[in-house]
Amino acid sequence: MPAILLAACGGGGDGGEPAPVPPTIPITGTWTESEPGSGDGMVLALSTQIGVDTPGSLVVVGTGTYAKTASTTGTVSEYGIYTTQGVTFGLTYDDGSIASFDGTVIDSSHIAGTLTRKDGSSSPADFVRG
Repeated sequence: MPAILLAACGGGGDGGEPAPVPPTIPITGTWTESEPGSGDGMVLALSTQIGVDTPGSLVVVGTGTYAKTASTTGTVSEYGIYTTQGVTFGLTYDDGSIASFDGTVIDSSHIAGTLTRKDGSSSPADFVRG
């Protein structure tokens, strides 16, 4: 009976394989876009938590601020997933626009990736802790 309960809770692996391991580099904290272009930029406060049905990954949630141009600023919320292969999250801006971020956690102080907007345009987006 214990083996059945373990499998039902998402623990253990399939066919004797070990359960997936979540990422070990912590990303909870404040992240600032390292080289925003043309007045654009973001500061994100991210946190992670273990997902109920996502062994081997962490759920990413957060809020932050953005500047789309020197005169357009506001708030943004994030929701996504962090695995050993990378971090991906959607962004919802207070003006209703959306974007997605797909990146790699380089180390405990650097995340590098690509920000893709709803219109399909994309640009590099690299973040540093702090």
